Amino acid sequence: MYFLILLATWASQVCAHTFTKSYAQSLDDFLSKRDLFTSGNNGVITLSIPSNHVLGKAGLQDIGLFSGDNFNKLTQISDMLALAVDESAYGDALYLYELVAYKGYESYIFLDQEGDFFDDIRRYVKSSNGQLTYDLLSLSSTNEKLREFYFKMKNSVSITQVPKIREKAGIICSSSHAAKLENYNYLKSFLAAIQVPDGTGLPHNVCKSGACASWPAIYDFKCAEAANETQIILNACTDVAFSGERRLENKDSASLIFAASNRAITLGCTWALDGTPINSMSNKSKFEKDEL
Repeated sequence: MYFLILLATWASQVCAHTFTKSYAQSLDDFLSKRDLFTSGNNGVITLSIPSNHVLGKAGLQDIGLFSGDNFNKLTQISDMLALAVDESAYGDALYLYELVAYKGYESYIFLDQEGDFFDDIRRYVKSSNGQLTYDLLSLSSTNEKLREFYFKMKNSVSITQVPKIREKAGIICSSSHAAKLENYNYLKSFLAAIQVPDGTGLPHNVCKSGACASWPAIYDFKCAEAANETQIILNACTDVAFSGERRLENKDSASLIFAASNRAITLGCTWALDGTPINSMSNKSKFEKDEL
Protein backbone atom coordinates (compact mmCIF):
# COMPACT_ATOMS: atom_id res chain seq x y z
CA MET A 1 0.00 0.00 0.00
CA TYR A 2 1.13 3.52 -0.61
CA PHE A 3 -0.29 6.95 0.09
CA LEU A 4 -1.11 9.45 -2.62
CA ILE A 5 -0.86 13.06 -1.48
CA LEU A 6 -2.76 15.86 -3.20
CA LEU A 7 -1.96 19.37 -2.02
CA ALA A 8 -4.41 21.98 -3.27
CA THR A 9 -2.60 25.32 -3.14
CA TRP A 10 -4.84 28.28 -2.37
CA ALA A 11 -4.30 31.69 -3.91
CA SER A 12 -6.34 34.85 -4.21
CA GLN A 13 -6.40 36.15 -7.75
CA VAL A 14 -9.01 38.39 -9.32
CA CYS A 15 -9.78 37.60 -12.94
CA ALA A 16 -12.73 36.85 -15.20
CA HIS A 17 -14.44 33.47 -14.94
CA THR A 18 -12.90 31.16 -17.54
CA PHE A 19 -14.25 27.81 -16.40
CA THR A 20 -14.59 25.00 -18.88
CA LYS A 21 -17.81 23.18 -19.59
CA SER A 22 -16.51 20.16 -17.70
CA TYR A 23 -16.10 22.26 -14.55
CA ALA A 24 -19.54 23.84 -14.88
CA GLN A 25 -21.21 20.54 -15.72
CA SER A 26 -19.47 18.69 -12.90
CA LEU A 27 -20.45 21.37 -10.39
CA ASP A 28 -24.07 21.29 -11.50
CA ASP A 29 -24.09 17.49 -11.37
CA PHE A 30 -22.90 17.60 -7.76
CA LEU A 31 -25.48 20.23 -6.82
CA SER A 32 -28.29 18.37 -8.57
CA LYS A 33 -27.18 15.00 -7.16
CA ARG A 34 -27.45 13.54 -10.66
CA ASP A 35 -24.53 11.16 -10.30
CA LEU A 36 -24.19 9.89 -6.74
CA PHE A 37 -21.18 7.63 -6.67
CA THR A 38 -17.90 6.88 -4.96
CA SER A 39 -14.72 6.52 -6.98
CA GLY A 40 -11.30 5.24 -6.04
CA ASN A 41 -9.88 3.33 -3.14
CA ASN A 42 -7.48 4.53 -0.43
CA GLY A 43 -5.71 7.86 -0.65
CA VAL A 44 -4.93 11.05 1.23
CA ILE A 45 -6.29 14.49 0.35
CA THR A 46 -4.59 17.51 1.91
CA LEU A 47 -6.03 21.02 1.70
CA SER A 48 -4.02 23.90 3.12
CA ILE A 49 -5.82 27.21 3.67
CA PRO A 50 -3.78 30.36 4.44
CA SER A 51 -5.22 32.28 7.38
CA ASN A 52 -4.95 35.56 5.44
CA HIS A 53 -7.16 34.29 2.61
CA VAL A 54 -10.78 35.46 2.74
CA LEU A 55 -11.90 31.87 3.28
CA GLY A 56 -9.22 31.34 5.91
CA LYS A 57 -10.54 34.38 7.75
CA ALA A 58 -13.92 32.66 7.88
CA GLY A 59 -12.44 29.88 9.96
CA LEU A 60 -12.12 27.14 7.35
CA GLN A 61 -9.73 24.53 8.64
CA ASP A 62 -6.92 22.74 6.85
CA ILE A 63 -8.01 19.23 5.94
CA GLY A 64 -5.94 16.08 5.99
CA LEU A 65 -8.28 13.28 4.95
CA PHE A 66 -7.60 9.61 4.41
CA SER A 67 -10.48 8.36 2.26
CA GLY A 68 -11.12 4.65 2.21
CA ASP A 69 -13.51 4.65 -0.74
CA ASN A 70 -13.62 7.95 -2.63
CA PHE A 71 -10.10 9.17 -3.36
CA ASN A 72 -10.49 9.67 -7.12
CA LYS A 73 -13.66 11.72 -6.72
CA LEU A 74 -12.11 13.81 -3.95
CA THR A 75 -9.12 14.48 -6.20
CA GLN A 76 -11.46 15.84 -8.88
CA ILE A 77 -13.32 18.00 -6.35
CA SER A 78 -10.04 19.33 -4.93
CA ASP A 79 -8.85 20.28 -8.42
CA MET A 80 -12.13 22.13 -9.00
CA LEU A 81 -11.75 23.82 -5.62
CA ALA A 82 -8.27 25.10 -6.49
CA LEU A 83 -9.61 26.48 -9.77
CA ALA A 84 -12.55 28.16 -8.04
CA VAL A 85 -10.20 29.88 -5.58
CA ASP A 86 -7.89 31.02 -8.40
CA GLU A 87 -10.92 32.56 -10.12
CA SER A 88 -12.19 34.18 -6.86
CA ALA A 89 -15.42 32.21 -7.19
CA TYR A 90 -15.84 32.15 -3.42
CA GLY A 91 -19.37 30.77 -3.47
CA ASP A 92 -18.25 27.80 -5.58
CA ALA A 93 -15.13 27.34 -3.46
CA LEU A 94 -17.03 27.23 -0.18
CA TYR A 95 -19.42 24.59 -1.51
CA LEU A 96 -16.56 22.52 -2.92
CA TYR A 97 -14.63 22.83 0.34
CA GLU A 98 -17.68 21.54 2.20
CA LEU A 99 -17.99 18.73 -0.34
CA VAL A 100 -14.41 17.68 0.45
CA ALA A 101 -15.18 17.92 4.18
CA TYR A 102 -18.19 15.66 3.59
CA LYS A 103 -15.69 13.30 1.88
CA GLY A 104 -17.28 13.70 -1.56
CA TYR A 105 -20.73 12.53 -0.44
CA GLU A 106 -22.98 15.19 -1.97
CA SER A 107 -26.00 13.38 -0.51
CA TYR A 108 -25.11 15.04 2.83
CA ILE A 109 -25.42 18.58 1.39
CA PHE A 110 -28.79 20.21 0.71
CA LEU A 111 -29.35 23.72 -0.64
CA ASP A 112 -32.16 24.33 1.84
CA GLN A 113 -32.66 27.07 4.40
CA GLU A 114 -32.10 24.53 7.17
CA GLY A 115 -29.82 21.65 8.01
CA ASP A 116 -26.12 21.10 8.63
CA PHE A 117 -24.80 22.74 5.45
CA PHE A 118 -26.93 25.84 6.03
CA ASP A 119 -25.64 26.07 9.60
CA ASP A 120 -22.04 25.55 8.45
CA ILE A 121 -22.28 28.50 6.06
CA ARG A 122 -23.82 30.70 8.74
CA ARG A 123 -20.88 29.94 11.04
CA TYR A 124 -18.31 30.77 8.36
CA VAL A 125 -19.95 34.09 7.52
CA LYS A 126 -20.28 35.03 11.19
CA SER A 127 -16.67 34.05 11.92
CA SER A 128 -15.25 36.17 9.08
CA ASN A 129 -15.98 39.54 10.76
CA GLY A 130 -17.46 40.93 7.58
CA GLN A 131 -14.79 39.55 5.21
CA LEU A 132 -17.11 36.88 3.81
CA THR A 133 -20.66 38.00 3.08
CA TYR A 134 -23.72 36.38 1.52
CA ASP A 135 -23.56 38.99 -1.25
CA LEU A 136 -19.96 38.03 -2.02
CA LEU A 137 -20.81 34.32 -2.01
CA SER A 138 -23.84 34.82 -4.25
CA LEU A 139 -22.27 37.22 -6.74
CA SER A 140 -19.07 35.20 -7.08
CA SER A 141 -20.82 31.86 -7.68
CA THR A 142 -20.83 30.54 -11.23
CA ASN A 143 -23.87 28.32 -10.70
CA GLU A 144 -27.41 29.66 -10.51
CA LYS A 145 -28.41 27.19 -7.78
CA LEU A 146 -25.62 28.43 -5.53
CA ARG A 147 -26.31 32.08 -6.33
CA GLU A 148 -29.94 31.66 -5.30
CA PHE A 149 -29.05 29.69 -2.17
CA TYR A 150 -26.63 32.31 -0.84
CA PHE A 151 -28.98 35.17 -1.80
CA LYS A 152 -31.80 33.59 0.20
CA MET A 153 -29.46 33.10 3.16
CA LYS A 154 -28.89 36.86 3.25
CA ASN A 155 -32.56 37.38 4.04
CA SER A 156 -32.87 34.48 6.45
CA VAL A 157 -33.08 35.56 10.08
CA SER A 158 -34.09 32.27 11.68
CA ILE A 159 -31.71 29.73 13.13
CA THR A 160 -32.40 26.16 12.20
CA GLN A 161 -33.45 23.55 14.71
CA VAL A 162 -31.01 23.31 17.61
CA PRO A 163 -29.45 19.85 17.54
CA LYS A 164 -30.31 17.44 20.29
CA ILE A 165 -27.21 17.08 22.42
CA ARG A 166 -26.62 14.84 25.41
CA GLU A 167 -23.67 13.68 27.47
CA LYS A 168 -22.99 10.18 28.74
CA ALA A 169 -19.84 9.05 30.51
CA GLY A 170 -17.89 12.05 29.27
CA ILE A 171 -18.99 11.54 25.65
CA ILE A 172 -21.12 14.13 23.88
CA CYS A 173 -23.69 12.82 21.39
CA SER A 174 -25.43 15.10 18.90
CA SER A 175 -27.99 14.93 16.12
CA SER A 176 -25.88 17.39 14.10
CA HIS A 177 -23.59 16.07 11.34
CA ALA A 178 -24.96 12.61 12.00
CA ALA A 179 -24.08 9.35 10.31
CA LYS A 180 -25.81 6.02 10.80
CA LEU A 181 -24.59 3.24 13.07
CA GLU A 182 -23.93 0.96 10.10
CA ASN A 183 -21.65 3.63 8.58
CA TYR A 184 -19.64 3.84 11.81
CA ASN A 185 -19.33 0.06 11.97
CA TYR A 186 -17.86 0.01 8.45
CA LEU A 187 -15.49 2.82 9.49
CA LYS A 188 -14.43 1.00 12.66
CA SER A 189 -13.67 -2.18 10.71
CA PHE A 190 -11.70 -0.16 8.17
CA LEU A 191 -9.65 1.53 10.91
CA ALA A 192 -8.86 -1.83 12.45
CA ALA A 193 -7.65 -3.20 9.12
CA ILE A 194 -5.56 -0.27 7.82
CA GLN A 195 -1.90 -1.13 7.26
CA VAL A 196 0.17 2.05 7.55
CA PRO A 197 3.80 1.95 6.28
CA ASP A 198 6.50 2.46 8.91
CA GLY A 199 7.23 6.13 9.47
CA THR A 200 3.91 7.22 7.93
CA GLY A 201 1.25 8.61 10.24
CA LEU A 202 -2.46 8.81 9.64
CA PRO A 203 -3.92 12.18 8.70
CA HIS A 204 -6.27 13.63 11.30
CA ASN A 205 -9.41 12.45 9.51
CA VAL A 206 -10.11 8.91 8.30
CA CYS A 207 -13.35 8.38 6.37
CA LYS A 208 -15.11 5.31 5.05
CA SER A 209 -18.67 4.50 3.94
CA GLY A 210 -20.19 7.85 4.90
CA ALA A 211 -18.56 8.26 8.34
CA CYS A 212 -15.35 9.86 9.63
CA ALA A 213 -13.13 9.63 12.68
CA SER A 214 -11.42 12.96 13.43
CA TRP A 215 -8.85 14.25 15.92
CA PRO A 216 -6.41 17.19 16.20
CA ALA A 217 -3.52 17.07 13.74
CA ILE A 218 -1.03 17.48 16.59
CA TYR A 219 -1.91 14.04 17.95
CA ASP A 220 -0.48 10.93 16.33
CA PHE A 221 -3.26 8.38 16.56
CA LYS A 222 -2.56 4.78 15.64
CA CYS A 223 -5.11 2.77 13.68
CA ALA A 224 -6.01 0.53 16.59
CA GLU A 225 -6.41 3.55 18.90
CA ALA A 226 -8.74 5.27 16.44
CA ALA A 227 -10.83 2.11 16.05
CA ASN A 228 -11.06 1.79 19.84
CA GLU A 229 -12.07 5.44 20.32
CA THR A 230 -14.75 5.04 17.65
CA GLN A 231 -16.16 2.03 19.49
CA ILE A 232 -16.23 3.96 22.78
CA ILE A 233 -18.38 6.62 21.11
CA LEU A 234 -20.64 3.96 19.57
CA ASN A 235 -21.18 2.46 23.02
CA ALA A 236 -22.43 5.80 24.35
CA CYS A 237 -24.35 7.23 21.39
CA THR A 238 -27.24 4.91 20.61
CA ASP A 239 -29.54 6.94 18.36
CA VAL A 240 -30.35 5.79 14.83
CA ALA A 241 -28.08 8.53 13.46
CA PHE A 242 -25.67 10.62 15.50
CA SER A 243 -22.29 12.28 15.84
CA GLY A 244 -20.19 12.01 18.95
CA GLU A 245 -17.02 13.28 20.52
CA ARG A 246 -14.84 12.54 23.50
CA ARG A 247 -12.39 14.86 25.17
CA LEU A 248 -8.96 13.37 25.64
CA GLU A 249 -5.77 14.34 27.39
CA ASN A 250 -2.39 13.87 25.76
CA LYS A 251 0.87 13.40 27.63
CA ASP A 252 1.25 17.19 27.93
CA SER A 253 -2.26 17.49 29.38
CA ALA A 254 -3.50 19.50 26.40
CA SER A 255 -7.20 19.11 25.73
CA LEU A 256 -7.97 17.03 22.66
CA ILE A 257 -11.17 15.92 20.99
CA PHE A 258 -11.79 12.68 19.15
CA ALA A 259 -14.96 12.84 17.06
CA ALA A 260 -17.08 10.52 14.94
CA SER A 261 -19.40 12.23 12.46
CA ASN A 262 -20.40 12.45 8.80
CA ARG A 263 -17.65 14.94 7.91
CA ALA A 264 -13.88 15.21 7.97
CA ILE A 265 -13.65 18.09 10.44
CA THR A 266 -15.38 18.50 13.78
CA LEU A 267 -17.13 21.83 13.14
CA GLY A 268 -20.72 21.68 14.29
CA CYS A 269 -20.56 18.50 16.32
CA THR A 270 -20.90 20.17 19.71
CA TRP A 271 -20.53 23.87 18.96
CA ALA A 272 -23.32 26.41 19.01
CA LEU A 273 -24.09 28.53 15.94
CA ASP A 274 -22.29 31.51 17.47
CA GLY A 275 -19.09 29.48 17.87
CA THR A 276 -19.52 28.89 21.61
CA PRO A 277 -18.63 25.42 22.90
CA ILE A 278 -21.77 23.70 24.15
CA ASN A 279 -19.98 22.80 27.39
CA SER A 280 -19.56 26.50 28.24
CA MET A 281 -23.08 27.62 27.32
CA SER A 282 -25.02 29.16 30.19
CA ASN A 283 -28.32 27.87 28.80
CA LYS A 284 -28.23 24.19 29.74
CA SER A 285 -31.83 23.45 28.71
CA LYS A 286 -30.63 22.24 25.31
CA PHE A 287 -27.99 19.97 26.82
CA GLU A 288 -29.06 16.67 28.34
CA LYS A 289 -26.85 14.59 30.62
CA ASP A 290 -27.38 10.88 31.02
CA GLU A 291 -26.26 9.37 34.30
CA LEU A 292 -24.56 6.00 34.34
